[in-house]
Formats: sequence, C-alpha cells, structure tokens
Amino acid sequence: MHINDIFENGHNRVMNTIEGISNQQAENPTVCGVWSVKDIMIHLMVIEQALGDLLASLQGKAKDTLLLHDMIYDPNFNDRKVRENQYKSFPMIVKEYELAHERAARLLRTFPDDLRLMAGVIGWYGDLYDLDDFIAYTYYGHKIEHCAQIAIFIGDIARTDLFEAQSA
Repeated sequence: MHINDIFENGHNRVMNTIEGISNQQAENPTVCGVWSVKDIMIHLMVIEQALGDLLASLQGKAKDTLLLHDMIYDPNFNDRKVRENQYKSFPMIVKEYELAHERAARLLRTFPDDLRLMAGVIGWYGDLYDLDDFIAYTYYGHKIEHCAQIAIFIGDIARTDLFEAQSA
C-alpha cells in the first residue's frame, strides 16, 4: 500500500470515528486521561498542521517548522495547544483538522518519491528512517490509537444511553 493511501486511511478512520458525536459528548474530559474528544481533535489538528509544515519545508516551499520543533522538543506542547484552542467549537476544530489534512495530503501527493524514500531525510527522526516511516508510525499509528480511545468512549456512551432507556 502506498503511503498516500495509508495517510488517507488514517484520516478516514478519524472522521468515521467522530461522526455523530455531539458537541456535549465532545467536551467530556475522560476520553484519554483528562482529554476530551475535542482535546484529541485539537491535538490531531496541530500535528496535522506540523506535518504540512514539515512537507512544505522539505520541498523548499516554506522555512517555518517552528510548530514541528515545539512539538518535538517542548514537553508541554500538547497541553499548551489544547488550552490555546479551547475557545473554538468542536465543529470548528474538526474543520481546521480537515483543512490541515487537505494541505498535508496535497503536499504528500506531490512529494518526490526519491526524497520520500530516502533514509535520514528527517535527520532528527533517525538516520535509518524515511518519510514514509515517519508518516506510518507517527501519523497513522497515532491516529489509530486515538480513534480506539474515542471508540471505547463512544461505546461507553452507547451503553449508558441503553441502560438509561431500559431504566425509564
């Protein structure tokens, strides 16, 4: 399977997983530690933006990879980004995630195969790894992990709704 397909599969999994989640359900802070579905989507939105920055930088289309730098080296990055984006509605965050994904996917589709498959192209990620490895492990795997957490949460909601309906 081509990395573009893997990248799209991860995105589709996210979108299918959050489909039908209400704004109220998205705010429940017990999905992943103290994070809500909304918080997870902020996190995924920001790392999708960082991937777009990385791809643009590697293609010489942008120089600013500060977001990616902070993501890697700032231990408070995730919590800070979640706090900074709390004022946004859940649908707004989902839309920003989709826009970030579209940008990263567009850049990935035009990325030269020889550079994409070159070991060490992302020096800080490791000399033995190429961009495909980074995307498969860091992006696809990461999305699948958070989707599983959300799915468990959704299952808990469904069981609660079912119990409440039977109790009425």
